[in-house]
Amino acid sequence: DNLVRDKMDTPASDLTYDSVIDTHKSFLELIIENEVNEEVKMSDEEIRDNMITIMFAGQDTTATTNCMTLLMLAIHPEIQNKVLEELDDVFGTPATDNGHVPVYSELMELHTLDRVLKESCRLYPSAPVFGRHMTDDTQTGPFVLPKGSTVIFFNFGLHRDAQFHQKPNEFWPDRFLPCNARIHHNYSFIPFGAGSRNCVGQKYAMLQMKTVLSTILRKYR
Repeated sequence: DNLVRDKMDTPASDLTYDSVIDTHKSFLELIIENEVNEEVKMSDEEIRDNMITIMFAGQDTTATTNCMTLLMLAIHPEIQNKVLEELDDVFGTPATDNGHVPVYSELMELHTLDRVLKESCRLYPSAPVFGRHMTDDTQTGPFVLPKGSTVIFFNFGLHRDAQFHQKPNEFWPDRFLPCNARIHHNYSFIPFGAGSRNCVGQKYAMLQMKTVLSTILRKYR
């Protein structure tokens, strides 16, 4: 709260709302500029909630998934070996790569690591539940979800539902091979949410995690 308030106390007398349209600003800078426009001004509670969301979504989620992925690879050395073989094929052995930093094209070749990450997200989603606010009465089967209510999605349970996943409680990255993925319902795997309000940073998050994990695994086995 103090951090947000310190930023909000920044003088905004020389700012105009129109300047937001033509410049690229951080989210917090936009909030400060919006202070001069009563029509779009956010309450302190809204600002605080948005800042918590940004900090949580941008840091804790990827860190948690990286930790769980490393744990799963330690528990399943046979899968770790497959990942290491792929890393050696793409980057060369640790003795010859000279601390090479992965580039985008190389990360896109890490198909085994990609499946391992997805399986970690399935078993241990960093956001095991998420909600949606109903803006209209919505019919779903025999039920009506009333306007103004909040619907909670329990994706931790969904990801382990035997109705949608083979061997639901096992760490089995090959379930995400193209030949197996086709049998899954489109919304049976939603670690980043789904629909128009899913996580806008999911592709960046996957690239970030593949960069971190590939770097760690090339140095420590």
